[in-house]
Amino acid sequence: SWADMYTEACQATHVATTQPVEILDLRMHCLTQRRQELRALVKLLLRADKALYQAKHLGRDRVVVYTDELG
Repeated sequence: SWADMYTEACQATHVATTQPVEILDLRMHCLTQRRQELRALVKLLLRADKALYQAKHLGRDRVVVYTDELG
């Protein structure tokens, strides 16, 4: 899990004393934020894909806007 990876990274860095804890915390915060951004992008692309296939199913020259009903 993400928490386990975070803990392992913190412990590995602390034991090796290669980075201060503050730097590691900042990096982990940045990684967490990036993961959230990527999740949002994946969600957007999945919704666009569902709308695309719905339009394709309805026939030629169709446009479908994603709604929760497609979800």
